[in-house]
Amino acid sequence: MTVRSRSARVLGAAVALVVVGIVAIRVVAAATDDDPIKRSFLVVRDESVGGFPRDGTVGAAVEVLGLPTARIAGGQGQCELKWPSRGITMTTFFPGVADACTLKGSHVSTTLTDPRWETESGLKIGDPQARVQELYPDAPPPSSDGVVELMTRDFSGLPLPSLTVTVAKGRVVALTLYGPRRGF
Repeated sequence: MTVRSRSARVLGAAVALVVVGIVAIRVVAAATDDDPIKRSFLVVRDESVGGFPRDGTVGAAVEVLGLPTARIAGGQGQCELKWPSRGITMTTFFPGVADACTLKGSHVSTTLTDPRWETESGLKIGDPQARVQELYPDAPPPSSDGVVELMTRDFSGLPLPSLTVTVAKGRVVALTLYGPRRGF
């Protein structure tokens, strides 16, 4: 065996080992991915978004969705949490505390704007407005501000929206899931 052919075999074996190593690293990384939202961009009825339940707390949101990029405490016990890379803005409520963004804050609403989000029925951010009526034939036409109530729930004897879609320029631009107390 010549030195040149031996060098070529060693180089070939080294390249094969590197390729196998890269594949193994990618498999392990995919299996241990700690970002659960990558696996679910699904809105289930008016019950959950990405596995976060409508009656959840800030603590549950952090557990399911990860740490938010921004936490903005507002007045009167309100807090806004944001996950911009996932198109999530959540409003929570915890009355009578200095930091309304505490882990015990209650879910008020979650608005989704990333095109990866879709409802269980198949409605996606970016779909044409006609798709809303196709998938939700009982839904009323959009209000003057483009909001369509897809589902409602009774609260103190009143049917309040529990899942809405916002339409602008003929396209779905947002889905909003409302919590059970709605800040009350």
